[in-house]
Amino acid sequence: METLHRNLSLVTSATSFQAQTAHTLEVAHGRAWVTVVGQLDQANPDIFLTEGQAIQAAADQHVVVEPWPRFPGDELSVQWVEPKK
Repeated sequence: METLHRNLSLVTSATSFQAQTAHTLEVAHGRAWVTVVGQLDQANPDIFLTEGQAIQAAADQHVVVEPWPRFPGDELSVQWVEPKK
């Protein structure tokens, strides 16, 4: 997949994202606890991702990402990848 751009973010606490277009959320470093808001077809909207894993987020989908550290001091970096149109 070609990408238009990648936006790398250091996540230090619960952070909300909502993009106007579909994106892929990828864990660049660390572990993430991700809640996909409004995903009614799932009993539990929480997803746990580790480095290198990703989820697809639809346009206007509200996603909350927070660190899920394994050890004190672990950092979480995620990147939003926007598909090329």
